[in-house]
Amino acid sequence: ALKNNFSSTQAEAVRDALILILFTGLRKNEAFSLEWSDIDFNKKTLCVQQAKAKNGESLLLPLPNHIMELLKERHENTKSIFIFPARGKAGYLQDARKQIVKITEETGVQFTLHDIRRNFITAACKLLPTYTAKRLINHGTINLNDVTDGYNVIDIEEMRHGMELISDYFTNAIQSSVHP
Repeated sequence: ALKNNFSSTQAEAVRDALILILFTGLRKNEAFSLEWSDIDFNKKTLCVQQAKAKNGESLLLPLPNHIMELLKERHENTKSIFIFPARGKAGYLQDARKQIVKITEETGVQFTLHDIRRNFITAACKLLPTYTAKRLINHGTINLNDVTDGYNVIDIEEMRHGMELISDYFTNAIQSSVHP
């Protein structure tokens, strides 16, 4: 439903960035500043580089199939090095407030970009073991009071399974709200 509400290139970039944030849990700046070199289309992964991650740790994130399709479509139609290009000094999307206001006006639902990330985190915590959820959202996993934290290694396939569960959760919720 969100995909049909915008027409301009800037609005399409915001739309796709919002979808990416919902289905990956990325922070605003991590999502907006992504470059095509951060995507591995063969391995179906996205890498948030250490310098762009809030906690200073790089994150290799498996991507659900429909997000890969969204990215492939953007890649075919974007000449920029950035996934979400925009005019301006940075060259990539910096602000989504106008489009969020428009969505709020059309739906009556007020939200922020962090609310979208919070929805991903909530789903991850409901559906996955704590360590996997923390790894997917790039929160630190080392807790000095919990010796187990230092021994727990989450591999990419375990993360991929978690991403698919979360993706299915949101896809089902969206479909049931569109077709009750």
